[in-house]
Amino acid sequence: EGMKLGRRGLFWLKVQVCSLWGLDKLSFDDRAKYTEENIDLVRDSVRNPLDPNCDWWTKADAPWQCLATCQELIAAIDSGDPENF
Repeated sequence: EGMKLGRRGLFWLKVQVCSLWGLDKLSFDDRAKYTEENIDLVRDSVRNPLDPNCDWWTKADAPWQCLATCQELIAAIDSGDPENF
């Protein structure tokens, strides 16, 4: 049985998406900001991962992990209550 994301879980999912892009030298806040700035690309990647026009995730250092993390991030956001996701 999984655990709830909790108070900071959404933040750490955003950090992880950026880290999987190879931008792990940025501060945690900057990594979360990078993901927020690219949230439309994240959402498109989740919605249509095999569409050639939505291949943002394939350019990550760890593309399959990036896609899986993007899926969790969007599911948490769309849940309406990320803290209890």
